[in-house]
Amino acid sequence: MRPYEIGNPELDERVRQLVADAFPADRDHEDDLAREMIVTALKLLRDDTDRGDMKLINSALKELRYSFLIFRRYRDVPKVTLYGSARTAPDSANYALAAEFATR
Repeated sequence: MRPYEIGNPELDERVRQLVADAFPADRDHEDDLAREMIVTALKLLRDDTDRGDMKLINSALKELRYSFLIFRRYRDVPKVTLYGSARTAPDSANYALAAEFATR
């Protein structure tokens, strides 16, 4: 498979070196994914992605990183995620149903 790179040999080498400098030698298995994430960010800039979209992607990535950090110790514990709406009134039947389900 062709490597996921920027396509500029000098920049691609700088990304490889940045990741090598940031990761201990015993974490080789994540190096390729870290490089790809950096390349994706740089490609978004090259694609002239607008600031709003960049902020959305950045927020999502930071929130995912934080949630992985928080839930790491529960990695092998089955979990359930409930999605709702902050606009559902507390006296709504759907609100009560969701609260009862979450409690169970």
